[in-house]
Amino acid sequence: MGGGEVQGGGVKALSSAFERAAEADSAAAEPTEEQRRRAATHAASLRKSLSLGNKKTPALHGSFTDELASVLKRSKSSGAALKHDADADSPSADDSAQPEPQNSSTSIPAKTESDSPQPDPRRLSSAAKTKKFQFKVDVSEETQAPGVVAEVPNSISGATATLLWPPASDSDGDAAANTFVPQPRYFHSAVYIPSHPAVLFIGGSAVDSLIGEIAVLDLNEYQWHEVVPRVFPRAQSTSRGGESVKTMRLDENFQVESRAGHKSVYVNGEVLSLGGVIEKQYCNFFDNFMLGANVWSTYFIGDKNEEVPEARCDHSLSLVPLQDGAHALVLFGGWNLTDCFNDLHTLRIEPDKMKPQGAWRRCLAEKEKTAPCRRRGHSAAVYSDDVSSRIYLFGGLAGFSSFLGDFWEVEIGTNGTAENWSLIEGTGSVPGPRAYHNSCVIGPYVVISGGILPEDKKEDDGIFYVFDCRDQTWTKHCAAGPAAGALQRYGAVMLARQGTPSLLICGGAAQRTEAEQSTAGGLSPELALFNDVVQVDLV
Repeated sequence: MGGGEVQGGGVKALSSAFERAAEADSAAAEPTEEQRRRAATHAASLRKSLSLGNKKTPALHGSFTDELASVLKRSKSSGAALKHDADADSPSADDSAQPEPQNSSTSIPAKTESDSPQPDPRRLSSAAKTKKFQFKVDVSEETQAPGVVAEVPNSISGATATLLWPPASDSDGDAAANTFVPQPRYFHSAVYIPSHPAVLFIGGSAVDSLIGEIAVLDLNEYQWHEVVPRVFPRAQSTSRGGESVKTMRLDENFQVESRAGHKSVYVNGEVLSLGGVIEKQYCNFFDNFMLGANVWSTYFIGDKNEEVPEARCDHSLSLVPLQDGAHALVLFGGWNLTDCFNDLHTLRIEPDKMKPQGAWRRCLAEKEKTAPCRRRGHSAAVYSDDVSSRIYLFGGLAGFSSFLGDFWEVEIGTNGTAENWSLIEGTGSVPGPRAYHNSCVIGPYVVISGGILPEDKKEDDGIFYVFDCRDQTWTKHCAAGPAAGALQRYGAVMLARQGTPSLLICGGAAQRTEAEQSTAGGLSPELALFNDVVQVDLV
């Protein structure tokens, strides 16, 4: 359970945006002394560590990239080792002052006049209206829980990583069969659709903008398709005071809003996305994509008499199967640029329903000494057996710069509520602190790889860690194959390819070497973004 300093290098283009956001925060109407102090500290730290001088950097899309600057670029920050119940950069777990619930969104600092204007993200082009993709979804075939494999290995000794797309012979991604190639991205969401089968990418971030594009890789033909849903647009002025988010009539002229830092799950033929940064707001409402009907809608769960999760990004959202055939959605952690969270909320999805019903339930008071500290950029993987379902939570960032390496387990009861947190020490080759890493469950194993590491830490390509849920031991492995480097990415999505002992790594980012930077060009030559899908076969 350790911390460390923020990794050096990264996206220089992000630095000025974070500085602008900090200055805007300090210039807000009647700022508090604490707000002034934090803004000045952040800006000064960036100037010192990055030596920005008067170099002009490109305009960015807002505070989602602003906050990433603090993680990727504060190379001389003084992150100290943390215990699991302490947090020097974010409010203490024992802090009695809790923020009041917000019911739809949290505003993000406005851009400065130097920022370039953004086009209307909601209006479809004429060409986009003609694009169609038909999902082949048969919910009756989708009886397996996520991570279930046909043959579970008794032990894992290694892995082989290969590109599913683009093919090895077409590393530039211009395969003749593909008329559409998705935009490279990180901090997106992705889900696996088992009965098609297919992998669906939703939103994400490019170097200089948020992404609204939805793309699907058909795993029958290994071809990408753009998905353009029919949209019930979200009203521009979302509701306050616990009322539902307003929606408008179905409109063929609107598209899904650009977003990043959100989380998505697939259940009963539909995709549910929660939170993240949309336009200039952190959000806490749901977006619901009905695959068969190709309809996208937005709704809010809760009223003024209920405890509704605050708007946030960089949280975890887990879909947990229950013994009665229902599912529980479990939300934990995240942040809104100012505060990190360690609250845990659950929401029940009945067996015959495709979206949550009822109300959020807040479980496990965040003041409990046995609860994880406030964090963002952590991972949460679900393991289910014949007895119970459990979520395994690892790592993340506490506040702006302190890496976490603690590992927690929480059991989800048959009624969909969280029972209690347990800190797992584990034995063997335990992974070090990290954030925005890759993780999922396959069989009885939790797999963790990559992420943003403390400055003085580095891992070779192909390194990954396996936790055996049966005996609580860790092992360290190195994958072979031409795409093994994908395991070291951050801001990617790792999925289990159901029915097989294989993982899928979707998109993400990696730091280029100095040699690669000299020929890369672009707005941020230090950063490589990906639009590929890599399969990691465990052996």
